[in-house]
Amino acid sequence: MGERRVTGGGWTQRRWRWLGADGIESDSRAWAYNLAIFRIGYLALAVFPLAWRTAGWTRQVMPGLERELWRPVSFFQYVPLEILANARLAHTLALANCVLLGLGLLGVCTRWTLGLAALVSLYVLGMPQNLGTIDHSHQAIWLLALLAVGPSGRLLSVDSLIGAIRAADHGQVDLPISPRAALCTLRFTWALMGLQYLFLGLARLQAALTAGWIGAGHLRDVRWRTWFELPRYELGVVPPGWISASADFFVTLAGAGVILLEIGFVGLVFLRPIRPFLAVLGLGFHAVHGEPLWISLELLAPAYIALIDWTAVARGAWRRHAPAPLVVLYDSQCGLCRRAMAVVRALDVLDAIAAVPGVASDPRRRRYSEITDAMLAHDLYAIGEAKTVHGYDAWVAIARRIPLLWPAVPLLGLGAVARTGRRFYRRIADSRRCALPRPGRPERTSGPDSLIWIAVIGGVLVAWEIAVSMQKLACIKGE
Repeated sequence: MGERRVTGGGWTQRRWRWLGADGIESDSRAWAYNLAIFRIGYLALAVFPLAWRTAGWTRQVMPGLERELWRPVSFFQYVPLEILANARLAHTLALANCVLLGLGLLGVCTRWTLGLAALVSLYVLGMPQNLGTIDHSHQAIWLLALLAVGPSGRLLSVDSLIGAIRAADHGQVDLPISPRAALCTLRFTWALMGLQYLFLGLARLQAALTAGWIGAGHLRDVRWRTWFELPRYELGVVPPGWISASADFFVTLAGAGVILLEIGFVGLVFLRPIRPFLAVLGLGFHAVHGEPLWISLELLAPAYIALIDWTAVARGAWRRHAPAPLVVLYDSQCGLCRRAMAVVRALDVLDAIAAVPGVASDPRRRRYSEITDAMLAHDLYAIGEAKTVHGYDAWVAIARRIPLLWPAVPLLGLGAVARTGRRFYRRIADSRRCALPRPGRPERTSGPDSLIWIAVIGGVLVAWEIAVSMQKLACIKGE
Protein backbone atom coordinates (compact mmCIF):
# COMPACT_ATOMS: atom_id res chain seq x y z
CA MET A 1 0.00 0.00 0.00
CA GLY A 2 2.82 2.41 0.79
CA GLU A 3 4.42 1.87 -2.58
CA ARG A 4 1.09 2.46 -4.33
CA ARG A 5 0.61 5.76 -2.58
CA VAL A 6 4.04 6.95 -3.61
CA THR A 7 3.48 5.82 -7.19
CA GLY A 8 -0.04 7.23 -7.41
CA GLY A 9 0.99 10.55 -5.96
CA GLY A 10 4.21 10.75 -7.94
CA TRP A 11 3.00 13.44 -10.34
CA THR A 12 1.42 15.49 -7.53
CA GLN A 13 4.56 15.33 -5.43
CA ARG A 14 6.73 16.17 -8.42
CA ARG A 15 4.50 19.10 -9.32
CA TRP A 16 4.75 20.59 -5.84
CA ARG A 17 8.52 20.07 -5.87
CA TRP A 18 8.70 21.88 -9.20
CA LEU A 19 6.57 24.76 -7.87
CA GLY A 20 8.94 25.23 -4.93
CA ALA A 21 12.15 24.51 -6.83
CA ASP A 22 12.78 28.16 -7.72
CA GLY A 23 13.24 29.10 -4.08
CA ILE A 24 15.53 26.12 -3.49
CA GLU A 25 17.71 25.96 -6.58
CA SER A 26 18.55 29.69 -6.58
CA ASP A 27 18.90 32.03 -3.61
CA SER A 28 17.56 35.56 -3.20
CA ARG A 29 20.76 37.10 -4.54
CA ALA A 30 20.53 35.02 -7.72
CA TRP A 31 16.92 36.05 -8.31
CA ALA A 32 17.84 39.69 -7.73
CA TYR A 33 20.39 39.33 -10.55
CA ASN A 34 17.75 37.65 -12.74
CA LEU A 35 15.32 40.50 -12.12
CA ALA A 36 18.05 43.05 -12.92
CA ILE A 37 18.84 41.20 -16.16
CA PHE A 38 15.15 41.29 -17.04
CA ARG A 39 15.04 45.03 -16.29
CA ILE A 40 17.99 45.76 -18.55
CA GLY A 41 16.91 43.43 -21.36
CA TYR A 42 13.24 44.38 -21.44
CA LEU A 43 13.85 48.11 -21.25
CA ALA A 44 16.62 48.03 -23.86
CA LEU A 45 14.90 45.70 -26.33
CA ALA A 46 11.22 46.55 -25.90
CA VAL A 47 10.12 49.60 -23.93
CA PHE A 48 12.81 52.15 -24.80
CA PRO A 49 12.63 51.51 -28.59
CA LEU A 50 8.83 51.81 -28.42
CA ALA A 51 9.08 55.05 -26.42
CA TRP A 52 11.66 56.43 -28.86
CA ARG A 53 9.44 55.65 -31.87
CA THR A 54 6.49 57.24 -30.08
CA ALA A 55 8.58 60.38 -29.52
CA GLY A 56 9.28 60.44 -33.27
CA TRP A 57 5.57 60.00 -33.96
CA THR A 58 4.70 63.00 -31.77
CA ARG A 59 7.20 65.13 -33.70
CA GLN A 60 6.61 63.96 -37.28
CA VAL A 61 3.02 62.69 -37.50
CA MET A 62 1.01 64.20 -34.68
CA PRO A 63 1.28 67.88 -35.74
CA GLY A 64 -0.42 67.04 -39.06
CA LEU A 65 -3.40 65.20 -37.57
CA GLU A 66 -6.78 66.88 -37.86
CA ARG A 67 -8.77 67.09 -34.65
CA GLU A 68 -11.66 65.23 -36.29
CA LEU A 69 -9.47 62.12 -36.44
CA TRP A 70 -9.22 61.78 -32.67
CA ARG A 71 -11.48 59.19 -31.05
CA PRO A 72 -10.56 59.23 -27.35
CA VAL A 73 -10.82 55.93 -25.49
CA SER A 74 -10.50 54.89 -21.85
CA PHE A 75 -9.33 57.68 -19.53
CA PHE A 76 -8.41 59.84 -22.52
CA GLN A 77 -12.12 60.65 -22.83
CA TYR A 78 -11.70 62.87 -19.78
CA VAL A 79 -8.70 64.72 -21.23
CA PRO A 80 -9.65 67.95 -23.07
CA LEU A 81 -9.02 67.61 -26.78
CA GLU A 82 -6.91 70.78 -26.72
CA ILE A 83 -4.47 68.96 -24.44
CA LEU A 84 -4.71 65.55 -26.07
CA ALA A 85 -4.03 66.92 -29.56
CA ASN A 86 -1.26 69.28 -28.42
CA ALA A 87 1.76 67.93 -30.33
CA ARG A 88 4.31 70.08 -28.49
CA LEU A 89 3.13 68.89 -25.08
CA ALA A 90 3.03 65.30 -26.29
CA HIS A 91 6.56 65.50 -27.70
CA THR A 92 7.88 67.00 -24.45
CA LEU A 93 6.28 64.20 -22.41
CA ALA A 94 7.57 61.58 -24.87
CA LEU A 95 11.14 62.87 -24.55
CA ALA A 96 10.82 62.98 -20.76
CA ASN A 97 9.63 59.38 -20.89
CA CYS A 98 12.71 58.37 -22.86
CA VAL A 99 14.94 60.08 -20.28
CA LEU A 100 13.18 58.29 -17.41
CA LEU A 101 13.48 54.93 -19.16
CA GLY A 102 17.16 55.58 -19.88
CA LEU A 103 17.79 56.30 -16.20
CA GLY A 104 15.84 53.19 -15.24
CA LEU A 105 17.92 51.16 -17.68
CA LEU A 106 21.10 52.39 -16.02
CA GLY A 107 19.59 51.88 -12.59
CA VAL A 108 19.67 55.49 -11.40
CA CYS A 109 17.04 56.00 -8.66
CA THR A 110 15.50 52.93 -10.26
CA ARG A 111 12.30 52.74 -8.27
CA TRP A 112 11.41 56.41 -8.83
CA THR A 113 12.45 56.64 -12.47
CA LEU A 114 10.62 53.46 -13.48
CA GLY A 115 7.58 54.40 -11.41
CA LEU A 116 7.38 57.79 -13.10
CA ALA A 117 8.07 56.14 -16.47
CA ALA A 118 5.10 53.80 -15.92
CA LEU A 119 2.81 56.77 -15.24
CA VAL A 120 4.11 58.87 -18.14
CA SER A 121 4.06 55.85 -20.48
CA LEU A 122 0.41 55.24 -19.60
CA TYR A 123 -0.34 58.58 -21.26
CA VAL A 124 2.38 58.81 -23.92
CA LEU A 125 2.19 55.26 -25.27
CA GLY A 126 -1.61 55.44 -25.11
CA MET A 127 -1.95 58.51 -27.33
CA PRO A 128 -1.78 56.62 -30.67
CA GLN A 129 -4.61 54.37 -29.41
CA ASN A 130 -7.03 57.29 -29.81
CA LEU A 131 -7.01 57.16 -33.60
CA GLY A 132 -9.03 53.99 -34.09
CA THR A 133 -6.29 51.34 -33.74
CA ILE A 134 -5.73 49.50 -30.45
CA ASP A 135 -2.54 47.53 -29.77
CA HIS A 136 -1.16 45.81 -26.68
CA SER A 137 1.34 48.39 -25.42
CA HIS A 138 -0.36 48.29 -22.00
CA GLN A 139 1.68 45.11 -21.36
CA ALA A 140 4.83 47.22 -21.21
CA ILE A 141 3.24 49.55 -18.65
CA TRP A 142 2.20 46.61 -16.44
CA LEU A 143 5.77 45.29 -16.45
CA LEU A 144 7.22 48.75 -15.83
CA ALA A 145 5.06 49.05 -12.72
CA LEU A 146 6.27 45.65 -11.49
CA LEU A 147 9.91 46.55 -12.11
CA ALA A 148 9.37 49.79 -10.20
CA VAL A 149 7.85 48.21 -7.11
CA GLY A 150 10.20 45.20 -7.11
CA PRO A 151 13.95 45.27 -6.33
CA SER A 152 14.92 45.44 -10.02
CA GLY A 153 17.63 48.03 -9.31
CA ARG A 154 19.13 46.22 -6.35
CA LEU A 155 21.91 44.78 -8.51
CA LEU A 156 23.52 45.62 -11.87
CA SER A 157 22.71 49.30 -11.47
CA VAL A 158 24.18 52.60 -10.39
CA ASP A 159 21.99 52.31 -7.31
CA SER A 160 23.65 49.02 -6.41
CA LEU A 161 27.14 50.55 -6.55
CA ILE A 162 26.07 53.46 -4.35
CA GLY A 163 24.29 51.06 -1.99
CA ALA A 164 27.35 48.82 -1.83
CA ILE A 165 29.56 51.73 -0.78
CA ARG A 166 27.07 52.80 1.89
CA ALA A 167 26.79 49.24 3.18
CA ALA A 168 30.60 48.97 3.31
CA ASP A 169 30.78 52.08 5.46
CA HIS A 170 28.66 50.19 7.99
CA GLY A 171 30.89 47.12 7.77
CA GLN A 172 28.68 45.13 5.39
CA VAL A 173 30.45 43.92 2.22
CA ASP A 174 27.56 41.94 0.70
CA LEU A 175 24.52 44.00 -0.24
CA PRO A 176 21.50 42.91 1.79
CA ILE A 177 18.86 41.37 -0.46
CA SER A 178 15.22 41.26 0.55
CA PRO A 179 14.25 37.55 0.75
CA ARG A 180 11.92 36.34 -2.03
CA ALA A 181 11.18 39.88 -3.26
CA ALA A 182 12.81 39.48 -6.68
CA LEU A 183 11.33 36.00 -7.19
CA CYS A 184 7.89 37.30 -6.20
CA THR A 185 8.22 40.12 -8.77
CA LEU A 186 9.15 37.67 -11.51
CA ARG A 187 6.27 35.36 -10.57
CA PHE A 188 3.81 38.19 -11.08
CA THR A 189 5.51 38.86 -14.40
CA TRP A 190 4.96 35.23 -15.40
CA ALA A 191 1.33 35.46 -14.28
CA LEU A 192 0.69 38.55 -16.42
CA MET A 193 2.26 36.90 -19.45
CA GLY A 194 0.20 33.76 -18.87
CA LEU A 195 -3.07 35.68 -18.48
CA GLN A 196 -2.50 37.49 -21.77
CA TYR A 197 -2.16 34.13 -23.49
CA LEU A 198 -4.98 32.47 -21.54
CA PHE A 199 -7.80 34.74 -22.64
CA LEU A 200 -6.56 34.84 -26.21
CA GLY A 201 -6.50 31.04 -26.17
CA LEU A 202 -10.02 30.88 -24.70
CA ALA A 203 -11.28 33.20 -27.44
CA ARG A 204 -9.70 31.00 -30.08
CA LEU A 205 -11.02 27.86 -28.43
CA GLN A 206 -14.53 29.31 -28.52
CA ALA A 207 -14.03 30.25 -32.17
CA ALA A 208 -12.70 26.78 -32.93
CA LEU A 209 -15.77 25.12 -31.39
CA THR A 210 -18.34 27.45 -32.95
CA ALA A 211 -16.77 28.80 -36.14
CA GLY A 212 -14.05 26.31 -37.10
CA TRP A 213 -11.14 28.60 -36.24
CA ILE A 214 -8.52 25.84 -36.46
CA GLY A 215 -9.69 24.76 -39.89
CA ALA A 216 -7.04 25.17 -42.57
CA GLY A 217 -9.33 27.24 -44.76
CA HIS A 218 -10.21 29.65 -41.98
CA LEU A 219 -6.58 30.12 -40.94
CA ARG A 220 -5.64 30.90 -44.54
CA ASP A 221 -8.49 33.41 -44.74
CA VAL A 222 -7.30 35.10 -41.54
CA ARG A 223 -3.80 35.27 -42.92
CA TRP A 224 -4.90 36.91 -46.18
CA ARG A 225 -7.39 39.26 -44.52
CA THR A 226 -4.69 40.43 -42.11
CA TRP A 227 -2.31 40.96 -45.02
CA PHE A 228 -4.77 43.12 -46.92
CA GLU A 229 -5.64 45.19 -43.84
CA LEU A 230 -2.02 46.02 -43.03
CA PRO A 231 -0.06 48.86 -44.61
CA ARG A 232 2.58 46.34 -45.70
CA TYR A 233 0.26 45.21 -48.53
CA GLU A 234 1.53 46.06 -52.01
CA LEU A 235 -0.32 45.30 -55.22
CA GLY A 236 1.00 42.18 -56.92
CA VAL A 237 3.15 41.05 -53.97
CA VAL A 238 2.36 37.67 -52.41
CA PRO A 239 3.08 37.61 -48.66
CA PRO A 240 5.56 34.97 -47.46
CA GLY A 241 4.40 32.23 -45.15
CA TRP A 242 4.13 28.51 -44.59
CA ILE A 243 0.33 28.34 -44.32
CA SER A 244 -0.37 28.42 -48.06
CA ALA A 245 2.29 25.83 -48.85
CA SER A 246 1.44 23.38 -46.04
CA ALA A 247 -1.02 20.52 -46.06
CA ASP A 248 -4.43 21.09 -44.48
CA PHE A 249 -3.77 18.56 -41.73
CA PHE A 250 -0.54 20.29 -40.69
CA VAL A 251 -2.19 23.75 -40.66
CA THR A 252 -5.06 22.44 -38.52
CA LEU A 253 -2.63 20.72 -36.15
CA ALA A 254 -0.63 23.96 -35.83
CA GLY A 255 -3.82 25.89 -35.00
CA ALA A 256 -4.73 23.38 -32.29
CA GLY A 257 -1.19 23.57 -30.90
CA VAL A 258 -1.47 27.35 -30.68
CA ILE A 259 -4.64 27.06 -28.58
CA LEU A 260 -3.12 24.45 -26.26
CA LEU A 261 0.01 26.54 -25.71
CA GLU A 262 -1.94 29.71 -24.98
CA ILE A 263 -4.31 28.04 -22.51
CA GLY A 264 -1.62 25.97 -20.78
CA PHE A 265 1.00 28.72 -20.52
CA VAL A 266 -0.34 30.30 -17.30
CA GLY A 267 -0.11 27.01 -15.40
CA LEU A 268 3.08 25.62 -16.87
CA VAL A 269 5.11 28.82 -16.47
CA PHE A 270 5.41 28.30 -12.69
CA LEU A 271 7.04 24.87 -13.08
CA ARG A 272 10.79 25.38 -13.07
CA PRO A 273 11.86 22.38 -15.24
CA ILE A 274 9.24 23.20 -17.89
CA ARG A 275 9.79 26.96 -18.08
CA PRO A 276 12.88 26.89 -20.39
CA PHE A 277 11.03 24.63 -22.85
CA LEU A 278 8.03 26.93 -22.59
CA ALA A 279 10.23 29.87 -23.54
CA VAL A 280 11.48 28.04 -26.62
CA LEU A 281 7.97 26.96 -27.61
CA GLY A 282 6.59 30.45 -27.03
CA LEU A 283 9.25 32.15 -29.15
CA GLY A 284 8.78 29.51 -31.82
CA PHE A 285 5.03 30.09 -31.74
CA HIS A 286 5.47 33.82 -32.27
CA ALA A 287 8.04 33.33 -35.00
CA VAL A 288 5.83 30.87 -36.92
CA HIS A 289 2.41 32.30 -36.09
CA GLY A 290 3.47 35.93 -36.25
CA GLU A 291 5.14 35.74 -39.67
CA PRO A 292 2.02 34.96 -41.73
CA LEU A 293 -0.20 37.22 -39.58
CA TRP A 294 2.44 39.96 -39.19
CA ILE A 295 2.22 39.93 -35.40
CA SER A 296 4.93 42.16 -33.95
CA LEU A 297 7.36 40.63 -31.47
CA GLU A 298 8.71 43.94 -30.17
CA LEU A 299 6.97 43.71 -26.78
CA LEU A 300 6.40 39.95 -26.57
CA ALA A 301 9.77 38.39 -27.37
CA PRO A 302 11.88 40.50 -24.92
CA ALA A 303 9.52 39.57 -22.07
CA TYR A 304 10.67 35.96 -22.40
CA ILE A 305 13.92 37.04 -20.75
CA ALA A 306 12.00 36.73 -17.46
CA LEU A 307 11.46 32.99 -17.98
CA ILE A 308 15.11 31.95 -17.74
CA ASP A 309 17.13 31.60 -14.53
CA TRP A 310 20.16 33.26 -16.12
CA THR A 311 22.18 33.30 -12.92
CA ALA A 312 21.83 29.55 -12.41
CA VAL A 313 22.81 28.90 -16.03
CA ALA A 314 25.85 31.20 -15.84
CA ARG A 315 27.00 29.89 -12.45
CA GLY A 316 26.60 26.28 -13.54
CA ALA A 317 28.67 26.85 -16.66
CA TRP A 318 31.32 28.78 -14.73
CA ARG A 319 31.68 26.18 -11.98
CA ARG A 320 32.47 23.56 -14.57
CA HIS A 321 35.34 25.81 -15.62
CA ALA A 322 36.40 26.97 -12.14
CA PRO A 323 34.79 24.85 -9.37
CA ALA A 324 36.23 26.82 -6.45
CA PRO A 325 35.68 30.56 -5.92
CA LEU A 326 38.63 32.93 -5.79
CA VAL A 327 39.36 33.70 -2.13
CA VAL A 328 40.16 37.38 -1.63
CA LEU A 329 41.66 38.44 1.69
CA TYR A 330 41.28 42.14 2.44
CA ASP A 331 41.93 44.47 5.35
CA SER A 332 38.50 44.83 6.97
CA GLN A 333 39.75 47.76 9.05
CA CYS A 334 40.29 49.80 5.90
CA GLY A 335 37.29 51.73 4.61
CA LEU A 336 38.67 51.88 1.06
CA CYS A 337 39.21 48.11 1.03
CA ARG A 338 35.69 47.44 2.28
CA ARG A 339 34.21 49.72 -0.36
CA ALA A 340 36.24 48.06 -3.10
CA MET A 341 35.16 44.58 -1.99
CA ALA A 342 31.52 45.69 -1.71
CA VAL A 343 31.58 46.96 -5.31
CA VAL A 344 33.23 43.73 -6.46
CA ARG A 345 30.54 41.64 -4.77
CA ALA A 346 27.79 43.80 -6.28
CA LEU A 347 29.19 42.98 -9.74
CA ASP A 348 29.86 39.31 -8.97
CA VAL A 349 27.04 37.64 -10.91
CA LEU A 350 28.84 34.29 -10.98
CA ASP A 351 29.42 34.27 -7.21
CA ALA A 352 33.03 33.57 -8.12
CA ILE A 353 34.62 35.74 -5.41
CA ALA A 354 34.79 34.77 -1.73
CA ALA A 355 35.62 38.00 0.10
CA VAL A 356 37.23 37.12 3.45
CA PRO A 357 37.85 39.92 5.97
CA GLY A 358 41.23 39.92 7.66
CA VAL A 359 40.01 39.36 11.19
CA ALA A 360 41.08 36.45 13.37
CA SER A 361 37.48 35.58 14.36
CA ASP A 362 36.51 34.58 10.81
CA PRO A 363 37.07 30.80 10.41
CA ARG A 364 37.90 31.26 6.72
CA ARG A 365 40.71 33.61 7.71
CA ARG A 366 42.35 30.91 9.85
CA ARG A 367 42.83 28.67 6.83
CA TYR A 368 45.36 31.13 5.44
CA SER A 369 47.46 31.84 8.52
CA GLU A 370 50.57 32.26 6.35
CA ILE A 371 49.14 35.62 5.27
CA THR A 372 49.62 37.78 8.35
CA ASP A 373 47.68 40.87 9.40
CA ALA A 374 50.72 42.97 8.59
CA MET A 375 50.71 41.62 5.04
CA LEU A 376 46.98 42.38 4.65
CA ALA A 377 47.55 45.89 5.94
CA HIS A 378 49.99 46.33 3.07
CA ASP A 379 48.30 44.47 0.21
CA LEU A 380 45.18 42.72 -1.05
CA TYR A 381 45.63 38.94 -1.56
CA ALA A 382 43.83 36.65 -4.03
CA ILE A 383 44.19 32.91 -3.45
CA GLY A 384 43.35 30.68 -6.39
CA GLU A 385 43.78 26.99 -7.06
CA ALA A 386 47.14 27.43 -8.77
CA LYS A 387 48.78 30.37 -7.01
CA THR A 388 48.43 33.28 -4.65
CA VAL A 389 48.86 36.83 -5.94
CA HIS A 390 48.70 40.20 -4.27
CA GLY A 391 48.39 43.88 -5.02
CA TYR A 392 47.74 44.83 -8.63
CA ASP A 393 47.91 41.19 -9.74
CA ALA A 394 45.15 40.34 -7.26
CA TRP A 395 42.89 42.87 -8.98
CA VAL A 396 43.70 41.32 -12.35
CA ALA A 397 42.73 37.91 -10.95
CA ILE A 398 39.45 39.40 -9.66
CA ALA A 399 38.70 40.94 -13.05
CA ARG A 400 39.16 37.51 -14.69
CA ARG A 401 36.37 36.12 -12.47
CA ILE A 402 33.76 38.85 -13.09
CA PRO A 403 32.13 38.95 -16.56
CA LEU A 404 31.40 42.68 -16.39
CA LEU A 405 35.15 43.29 -16.02
CA TRP A 406 36.31 40.86 -18.70
CA PRO A 407 36.68 43.58 -21.40
CA ALA A 408 39.35 45.21 -19.23
CA VAL A 409 41.40 42.03 -18.70
CA PRO A 410 43.42 42.19 -21.98
CA LEU A 411 44.19 45.84 -21.31
CA LEU A 412 45.29 45.17 -17.72
CA GLY A 413 47.80 42.58 -18.96
CA LEU A 414 49.64 44.97 -21.29
CA GLY A 415 53.16 45.74 -20.11
CA ALA A 416 52.84 49.53 -19.98
CA VAL A 417 49.39 49.38 -18.38
CA ALA A 418 50.56 46.81 -15.82
CA ARG A 419 53.59 48.88 -14.83
CA THR A 420 51.48 52.02 -14.49
CA GLY A 421 48.80 50.08 -12.60
CA ARG A 422 51.27 48.69 -10.11
CA ARG A 423 52.69 52.15 -9.37
CA PHE A 424 49.17 53.58 -9.03
CA TYR A 425 48.08 50.73 -6.75
CA ARG A 426 51.16 51.09 -4.60
CA ARG A 427 50.59 54.81 -4.17
CA ILE A 428 46.91 54.32 -3.20
CA ALA A 429 47.65 51.38 -0.89
CA ASP A 430 50.45 53.18 0.93
CA SER A 431 48.50 56.40 1.40
CA ARG A 432 45.20 54.90 2.56
CA ARG A 433 43.99 55.39 6.09
CA CYS A 434 42.04 52.92 8.16
CA ALA A 435 38.38 53.74 8.68
CA LEU A 436 36.38 51.61 11.08
CA PRO A 437 32.76 50.82 10.21
CA ARG A 438 30.30 53.53 11.18
CA PRO A 439 27.93 52.74 14.02
CA GLY A 440 24.25 52.52 13.22
CA ARG A 441 21.98 50.56 10.98
CA PRO A 442 23.46 48.93 7.88
CA GLU A 443 22.20 49.55 4.39
CA ARG A 444 18.55 48.64 4.17
CA THR A 445 17.01 46.41 1.53
CA SER A 446 14.36 47.73 -0.81
CA GLY A 447 12.08 48.45 2.14
CA PRO A 448 10.65 46.61 5.15
CA ASP A 449 7.30 46.11 3.41
CA SER A 450 8.65 45.61 -0.12
CA LEU A 451 7.21 42.10 -0.37
CA ILE A 452 3.83 43.39 0.73
CA TRP A 453 3.91 46.19 -1.84
CA ILE A 454 4.94 43.76 -4.57
CA ALA A 455 1.99 41.52 -3.66
CA VAL A 456 -0.43 44.48 -3.59
CA ILE A 457 0.68 46.06 -6.85
CA GLY A 458 1.09 42.68 -8.53
CA GLY A 459 -2.38 41.62 -7.43
CA VAL A 460 -3.90 44.85 -8.74
CA LEU A 461 -2.16 44.40 -12.10
CA VAL A 462 -3.30 40.77 -12.34
CA ALA A 463 -6.90 41.81 -11.60
CA TRP A 464 -6.62 44.63 -14.13
CA GLU A 465 -5.26 42.28 -16.79
CA ILE A 466 -8.12 39.85 -16.15
CA ALA A 467 -10.66 42.66 -16.51
CA VAL A 468 -9.09 43.97 -19.73
CA SER A 469 -8.76 40.47 -21.19
CA MET A 470 -12.35 39.56 -20.33
CA GLN A 471 -13.51 42.70 -22.07
CA LYS A 472 -11.52 41.72 -25.16
CA LEU A 473 -12.86 38.16 -24.93
CA ALA A 474 -16.40 39.50 -25.03
CA CYS A 475 -15.59 41.50 -28.17
CA ILE A 476 -13.73 38.80 -30.11
CA LYS A 477 -15.92 36.87 -32.52
CA GLY A 478 -13.72 34.27 -34.10
CA GLU A 479 -10.93 36.41 -35.54
